[in-house]
Amino acid sequence: MITQRFRPLAWVAGVGIAATALYTVSLQVANERARLQGLEDKITATKNDIRQLQTELGTRGSLRQLERWNGEVLSLVAPGANQFLPNETALAKVDGAIAVPGKYVPAPVMVAADVANGEPAPAEDGKTNDGTDVAGASTAPTKAQRVAVLEETLTGKADQIADRQKAGEKQRLAKEPSKP
Repeated sequence: MITQRFRPLAWVAGVGIAATALYTVSLQVANERARLQGLEDKITATKNDIRQLQTELGTRGSLRQLERWNGEVLSLVAPGANQFLPNETALAKVDGAIAVPGKYVPAPVMVAADVANGEPAPAEDGKTNDGTDVAGASTAPTKAQRVAVLEETLTGKADQIADRQKAGEKQRLAKEPSKP
């Protein structure tokens, strides 16, 4: 008699345990499907990368395509004789440096490119397309260097203005008649 009373309770417990077990299996299957989908996405992305790299290699390997890009986009030409400067004075003029009297100005450095070994030839300003000189060092002045050059230039200009004012004052005093 007692077993008859607990039979529905046993059925409810059994169905609950079975439902929990089936739910757990369902979650594990969904987790594996998500991992499989992630792997398939990675495989697809890798195949696309491989296809893109093969296309790029094929394009870069074609001399005709490179010549077309050079003519249409890059407009690169072999360096001419007029791109090389004859001496240091011409190089200083290209640089735009202002020589301040009484201050030491180091001699400009000229760098030659080894064109025979496939290194880039210098452009008109002696720099490659990425802003570095032929030796690979960056030629862009730092902010501190630009400020120092501006300070020196302004100091030199201020001295010139002061000298002109003194000379003008002396001339004005020389022209005025002295008062007794």
